[in-house]
Amino acid sequence: MLNYDRILVPVDFSSDSMAALEAAIALAKKLAGQQTVIALHVVDDGLPVSVSTGIVRKARAEGNQAGQSHALKKLERALANIDPGEEILEADVVIHKPASEAICMYAVNKNIDLIVIGAQGKAGSLRRLVLGSTMAQVQKAAPCAVLSVKDPAANQTEE
Repeated sequence: MLNYDRILVPVDFSSDSMAALEAAIALAKKLAGQQTVIALHVVDDGLPVSVSTGIVRKARAEGNQAGQSHALKKLERALANIDPGEEILEADVVIHKPASEAICMYAVNKNIDLIVIGAQGKAGSLRRLVLGSTMAQVQKAAPCAVLSVKDPAANQTEE
């Protein structure tokens, strides 16, 4: 059987990324062993304003530290509403560009066994059209298995 002891979930606060986090926690609970789910938020170091946190960036070193601290607080607030049942959930923030590269490098450095990623994040449609989605880029370059998740509630149409 495959061992998914270390599960990485990139979180950009979109509904799909939060659904991916819930799916990863549910999977970790069903697997036998000591699973760890790591919620990772990537702050793009190439933007003067962080898309996910809304902070105006300062000089690179000073702005990176402030951006990382602010993003970690936002991530921890989002995770406060999630009860994994056991101490299996961790949070981390990295500053890097592009996000797909940061996610794959993190997976290598932290010996991740599985990446559970939202099928669609917050990136704009023009950026997605030109560069491709972060999820697609992660699937191509990941050092481990990748599972993409859609938020079923966000994808339902009203009748």
